[in-house]
Amino acid sequence: MQFTIIQKELINAIKAINKIYNKNPHLPILSGVHLHASNNQLELTVTDLTAGLKVQIPAQITQEGQAILSGKIFIESISFFDQKETSFNLNEKDILITNGRDKVNIPVLTEEYPLFNLPTITSKSLSLSFWEKIVKKVVFATSNDQSRPALTGVLFDFTHPQLQFVGTDGFRLSVLKESQVIIEQLTENIILSAKALADTVALAQIFSLKEISFGYDQVGEQVFFITPDFTYFSKIINSNYPPYEKIIPLDFSTQITTDRENLVKNLTKASVFTRSGNNTVDLSINDQKLILSASTLNSGNFEGEQDLESHQGEDLKISFNIRYLLDFLNTCKGEVIWFGFNNPTSPAMIKDQTDEDLIYIAMPFKPKS
Repeated sequence: MQFTIIQKELINAIKAINKIYNKNPHLPILSGVHLHASNNQLELTVTDLTAGLKVQIPAQITQEGQAILSGKIFIESISFFDQKETSFNLNEKDILITNGRDKVNIPVLTEEYPLFNLPTITSKSLSLSFWEKIVKKVVFATSNDQSRPALTGVLFDFTHPQLQFVGTDGFRLSVLKESQVIIEQLTENIILSAKALADTVALAQIFSLKEISFGYDQVGEQVFFITPDFTYFSKIINSNYPPYEKIIPLDFSTQITTDRENLVKNLTKASVFTRSGNNTVDLSINDQKLILSASTLNSGNFEGEQDLESHQGEDLKISFNIRYLLDFLNTCKGEVIWFGFNNPTSPAMIKDQTDEDLIYIAMPFKPKS
């Protein structure tokens, strides 16, 4: 195998695979990167068996071939090259990589690499903005706890007139309704890895893409994201999603609206005094005022106040994990935020008044008795 490649193209490929590459895989061979040079292109593949990525970039190929290299050494070596072109020359036991005066020899791994292929499936081209919206407004509410796999994914819920995308970590819930997009390949609910969605958006941004084709392989229980520059697959999550609709309140005893920008500023100030404690902020609603307070035993306390634009119903004092509020508010664009409450221990609803298709639920903080 012998070929030359534009370093700028190679760097983009390295950025892409580095987002997917697993530095501590459960099988040693999965720490490798598979290189395949043929048909005037270099294909780089990484996988951990539950997800995988193939990146294709143009190459001037003198001799076709393939090899597996240590991913860590390969990625770090390529990253410090600074000349226009990089050449690869496969020897019997290693590969010589040359960039200007820099020469790197990397041993070739001899185990069989678990490559994946795109099955014969129908795919639908969807805009990058569609996927970005799901990542921004839903993925942040999912969990990283692998002991509850369903909560690490986004539910694609087809049981409603509008397709719904749902993310929850058990303490908060984000539901995005989408009436404009129809995904014909999907006829039943699936849970798709939140990481896969975030990875795909990041990859598309690296390659400055505007569209991504989506395909569902029902037999293999996996989805594919397909573009001219890369193919990404992810296994769907086979787990029961919690009955999220049961925790969505239908009416409220207290409703308020307030300025979002001021609220973010006040919560950010309060966060300084929550870091060494339980990360909790208290909200007190009284007449036309919202008072925010936070304190810890050793760090002091903060109290902020802002006007309410409207207030209906009872006065209320309620506490939240401050991150649950800031995470959602930072996804919003509207100037005014609406809150609906019932009591200090029941789920609260928060809405950006410029986005009727999104609802967000946060569970209050319940002090230990």
